[in-house]
Amino acid sequence: MGFVRVVNMMPASLSGETNQDSEPNLAVNPERPTDIVATAFTPDPAGGAFAPIYVSTDGGRTWVLRNVIPGGSMTRDITVGFSTTGGVLYAGVILQNSVRMQILRTPTFAATTPMTVLVNRDLEDQPWVVAGSVVINGRSVDRVYVGNRDAQPRPAVGAVAAVDVSLDAATAPAPAGFRETPLGLRRGPFSLPPTRLAIHPDGTVYAAFIHCTRQFGDGNNMDFHVVVRRDDNWGDNVDPFSDLRRPFQKTPGVVADIGFARFNDTMGQERIGADLAIAVDPTDSSTVYVASCIRGGESSTDWRLSVRRSTDRGQEWEFVREIGPTVKNPALAVNAEGRVGLAYQELTGGQWVTRLELTRSAWANPPETKVLHQAPSGTPARAFFPYIGDYIRLIAVGNDFYGVFSGNNTPDLANFPSGVSYQRSADFTNRVLLRTDGVTPVAPSIDPFFFHWSRTKQTETKPGLTKAEADTPPKSIKSETKETVETKPGLTKAEADTPPKSVKAETKELSDTKPGIGKAELDLPPKSAFEHGPKGVPHGVPEAFASLLLKLSQRVEVLEGQVAQGRAFIRPEERPDVGPAHDDPSADE
Repeated sequence: MGFVRVVNMMPASLSGETNQDSEPNLAVNPERPTDIVATAFTPDPAGGAFAPIYVSTDGGRTWVLRNVIPGGSMTRDITVGFSTTGGVLYAGVILQNSVRMQILRTPTFAATTPMTVLVNRDLEDQPWVVAGSVVINGRSVDRVYVGNRDAQPRPAVGAVAAVDVSLDAATAPAPAGFRETPLGLRRGPFSLPPTRLAIHPDGTVYAAFIHCTRQFGDGNNMDFHVVVRRDDNWGDNVDPFSDLRRPFQKTPGVVADIGFARFNDTMGQERIGADLAIAVDPTDSSTVYVASCIRGGESSTDWRLSVRRSTDRGQEWEFVREIGPTVKNPALAVNAEGRVGLAYQELTGGQWVTRLELTRSAWANPPETKVLHQAPSGTPARAFFPYIGDYIRLIAVGNDFYGVFSGNNTPDLANFPSGVSYQRSADFTNRVLLRTDGVTPVAPSIDPFFFHWSRTKQTETKPGLTKAEADTPPKSIKSETKETVETKPGLTKAEADTPPKSVKAETKELSDTKPGIGKAELDLPPKSAFEHGPKGVPHGVPEAFASLLLKLSQRVEVLEGQVAQGRAFIRPEERPDVGPAHDDPSADE
């Protein structure tokens, strides 16, 4: 079983904000996983001409805003992606109050300099950025892919799924080599908004989209196909994304799933109708997963999540997981061990519940499941669509999973079964948000939350560490002692070989040399906070138990301080009665 950290991303300086900061996205620098960028429907607090991104340089523990997105104080859809090497950040954005898409770039993700515009095109929807790098002739070049739905006028077809591809995007001037490939030119009236992408280091690139095959009734009833296309050379073919098709099939692409949707129907104050995710196994480009949501029929009110897998590069698909009855926002990733991560948001019992599932058996065994967040679906009231978002995101870097979602920000530990930390001022005892003065209450709203899953318990990480540095195990006491002996000047061999004094020896020396302290006083255990009242430690309590009480009192003082500062953070594994073994022992390892 692994460990998960959940963090409310709203900076402390914005403790008084009450915006609907929904539809989040995330990018993690594969070279330096401490460097992370996130986005949401968050406006510039000052109402300026540039919209913000969230920036973390310490692995997601703390976040600040950088107003670097041109085109207005807030965006519509926005997604981000880091190159595999070099740390270049790319973004795809729909500008505020428009349908204009821009593709952006910056070599310095944490800078305050506005991002450079590479592509600027109208009639677009839901850009989705995925980036990678490959070494060619000794030089690392960035391969960048932006899925979208293009509504440019075309004969006999409506909006189509498309992908903009650049094979060398890092430094070239605009448009930096980007060219568009329409994917949804198939039988049926149009493609729905999501176009999702997954790239493999061997150059295999998968693209998935939802294509409406029949529109009927009032126009919101739709039969659809989940279509997967593939390119085996980074999208650098005469006819890109045409390497996957059935025998004797003229149109590229394979149907991975079929379904029905009531587009723009609602549940839990949120709209539904087009949910999609795709991920490829980094250890085997032949294995790919697709997740989508489907309604049972015109008279049904469900919205079920279905996951399918192909092990032959997308030719055939098998069903591996279903979750229902009302689920949305699937997000998929596969880590370096071949472990599959699936995050999603489920409406159940009047709550939006965000879960993370992890499996190494494609759900043949029960998955490891973490509940990240659960809160009433009716609070706060919706300000606009989407309420919590049309998508969330999950990313694998090495063996770890990083993700982001939006939800009700009420500071109630019952809403966060896996624990949580807040930057913004919050009173967890009274379950109320506070302004920066730490006193004035603030109404609940929708905030973005970051999460990080790892096999081992996460420790504090210094900003700017490379992955190799972050993965280096801490030195043992023996090695640190040896290093000290070898590096400390003026130490004789006899001094270096002398073992450190034991507590008993140091006590004796103190007793012999420091006047005024008797043996009886030296034998007393250290005082704890609980010794100042009727619940003090009685005489005769064993030393080990007294030491335990001291540690508990120190922990209580730390937590009280954190609560006073609005930084309450209690993980289940830190409670004496609950730990990792609390998970189902039969779950998938």
